Amino acid sequence: MLYERDLNYLYDGSMEGMLSCIFAAFARKEHPRAICAEDVFEPNLFEWTRIETCTSWAERVCTGLEKKVSPRAAWIVQNLYLTADPERELLALDFTQRAFHFGKGVTDLMGDPVVSRAWKAVRQAFSEAHKYKGLIRFSDFGGPLVAEIEPKNQVLLLLAPHFRARLRNEEFMIYDRTHRQALVWQGKKMQLIEVDRLTLPPLTEQEVQARTLWRRFYHTIAISPRENPRCRRTNMPKRYWNLLTEMQEEVLPDIKPPALDCAP
Repeated sequence: MLYERDLNYLYDGSMEGMLSCIFAAFARKEHPRAICAEDVFEPNLFEWTRIETCTSWAERVCTGLEKKVSPRAAWIVQNLYLTADPERELLALDFTQRAFHFGKGVTDLMGDPVVSRAWKAVRQAFSEAHKYKGLIRFSDFGGPLVAEIEPKNQVLLLLAPHFRARLRNEEFMIYDRTHRQALVWQGKKMQLIEVDRLTLPPLTEQEVQARTLWRRFYHTIAISPRENPRCRRTNMPKRYWNLLTEMQEEVLPDIKPPALDCAP
């Protein structure tokens, strides 16, 4: 289906909204030139059609893909919403069209540019989420544990199962600075909420001590002759460093570690 030059879709920015745009394109037999979320929309001379979010439409897209194509195809479309691809919505629509055209084997058509691009975008999102499982640093401000991240992809939903299982007896919040969202685990309930700005209270004395001891441990166990900066940047890119406790340059008071009581 060819792109319609003067046709553009505008939606509320939610996953259900994106899926509603896909349903509308099929129902109207249209193919928009662009699909844009309201929060990043910049007015221009083109005409934009607002597509209202409809839960039943979104469910029909997912159900149709699962039953008529495959669960994996539905999984790809849903996870495309979480990716950093600048045209993720249009990519999801193009992939859905190919899915219904080629059927179950569409996910194996790596020679197709749309299928290949969709797989690459989703894999990058999951790869970033995997890195953050080991790179998130929580801090104690006298209440729930808090961590901040700056991911390219929307990884909070991908991180939720890992940290819910690992910290099930704690209360915590992971704040995504890039997408202004927070994953909150409180009262044995997980929530994803919109947070425009996060202002944290001053560090407690216990937190200052914990950070100081962690930096001391990090630098103490390092083996200078085996340092490999290139390998470290490969496994831990520098864009993650500014939020890692051990990589920050802030000067904290030199706190002596607690004495150990070795008496029998």
